[in-house]
Amino acid sequence: MEDKEVRKLDKYERETAFSTENAADFPVNSAGGKIIALMRDDIVLVKNFAAGQTGGADERAQHTETKQEDLEELKDLMKLLDFAADAVADDFPGIENLFGIPRNRGEQSILAAARSQYELSEQFEAAMVEHDLPETFRADMNALITRIEKTSESADRAGERGSGSTSGIKAAMSRLAANSKKLDAICRIKYRGNPQKMGEWERANHLERPPQKPKKVE
Repeated sequence: MEDKEVRKLDKYERETAFSTENAADFPVNSAGGKIIALMRDDIVLVKNFAAGQTGGADERAQHTETKQEDLEELKDLMKLLDFAADAVADDFPGIENLFGIPRNRGEQSILAAARSQYELSEQFEAAMVEHDLPETFRADMNALITRIEKTSESADRAGERGSGSTSGIKAAMSRLAANSKKLDAICRIKYRGNPQKMGEWERANHLERPPQKPKKVE
């Protein structure tokens, strides 16, 4: 949640706390009581969405970090295949042009090249292993490709959950703003002859200003 949203939510919580302290003034079936009930429901929604927003962002960051590590490992393996191709080029003319990392270093470009090289390497597997590539190099490559694709999907899903939470927060905060305005009108009518209560309400209804940045001393 953004700082302004946090400060607004704090204001809405103070308003509902005020109504709890003055419950006799806001019967459940009164206009004020109904508005307060709606506000409480939306406050809970915002807090739940905020937790999902944070969790989605953290999960996406974790998946992205894991994916980057696997991509680096995959590129290292592709370099080894390129070296092996050079080593056996006398026996397989043209093989030196089939392997290596593509110029486009984007994730999808690397994955596409890796899949192609995985398939191509089957016919040269024995010769490459004979030139010191690990016997498991094809299995290792396939496992890395699969893991990267799954991790990428998981990162996308986590990002979608975070985006959904952000939309939910904005919708609930919009309803809270509208109901807060209605409750303010009711309180100003209700407490027009009660300066003490009016002062308490105005403190609850006040939106705190953002913290001021310290001025630079020249």
